Amino acid sequence: ARKIFEERLQGPLAFGNALESSVEDDDEADSIPDFYGKPAILGLERCAAFRETTSEFRRAATAGLFNTGTNLLTNLVRKNCVVDKACPEKMPQKQKMAMMARGECIGYPFQVPWGKHNPLHFRGRHVVDRLDHFNISEVLPAVLVKDPLTWARSMCRTPYAARFGRGSCCPSPLDPNRLRAMRNVTVNFKKGFPMERYAHLLDF
Repeated sequence: ARKIFEERLQGPLAFGNALESSVEDDDEADSIPDFYGKPAILGLERCAAFRETTSEFRRAATAGLFNTGTNLLTNLVRKNCVVDKACPEKMPQKQKMAMMARGECIGYPFQVPWGKHNPLHFRGRHVVDRLDHFNISEVLPAVLVKDPLTWARSMCRTPYAARFGRGSCCPSPLDPNRLRAMRNVTVNFKKGFPMERYAHLLDF
């Protein structure tokens, strides 16, 4: 188990993958280890119902924990997913958001209205600035999930709002003594909301 863990930290996904760096061709797919399995798209059978119960202003928006590649996914969606009544590409973001609020154009927000890194229970309880005009039932969250081991390594490097003991070796889930440093994770997602607490980093 220790050997597998060390190989995964040193392998092609240790410092980045297709969600964190530019890809010149399709060779990047060949570097993904076999243990991830074949790509799978779940929930396609629900797409028709979503389209039938929403208006032309439905859109996707990015969500995911820290260090999962949310910024890149947002940019990829904006560049590759074209919709009717799309907002002018070169328009300043503030002006574009105003047009979206008036229903004059359709654009992809930088995040889901309740905050891209926030837990799901923020949905309907918190709204990000300038996204209060969104009908959240017409927002399709595009949620990013990263490999737990490489994600833990990224969190050790840049924890953002998470607080936990990192120690001299982080992460080290195979060492019981060092694993204690990864326990009792607290995250202050938003001022005015209770501190979120997790048993350990992988629980988060």
